[in-house]
Amino acid sequence: SLVLKLYYTPNATTLTYKANGGEGSDIVDAGVVDEKLIVRSGIVFTRTGYTFAGWNTKADGSGTLYEADNVYTLTVDEDVLYAQWEEVLEEETLPPTSPTSPQNPNQPQTGDTVNLLSWLIVMVISALAMISILFYFRKKNK
Repeated sequence: SLVLKLYYTPNATTLTYKANGGEGSDIVDAGVVDEKLIVRSGIVFTRTGYTFAGWNTKADGSGTLYEADNVYTLTVDEDVLYAQWEEVLEEETLPPTSPTSPQNPNQPQTGDTVNLLSWLIVMVISALAMISILFYFRKKNK
């Protein structure tokens, strides 16, 4: 009988974690093709003004997204996970929305036109009264 023994060496490969615009050195995990690795958590890459948002197989984020503790299967190609970043927006400081004392509900607010007609009538009557008084004194002085 013929016995064939096959000896082979698995293809060694690596998974590289890149900061992708952040600060920190690349981290490399060694393995073999088709080995399943757990995506690392706790890698300390930093980027001023940004927060870490996960890993992606493409630097621009258009590839496959991986979170910490996901399973990544090594391939014969170059295996790289790029850090993804979200910009931290500064919050605007707004003035307080309520005054320190309760507001008078009868006080007109900006843009309040409810009493506009009443005010207009009062103004017209006042103007007519002033004109009448002027004519009265003019006529009296002649």
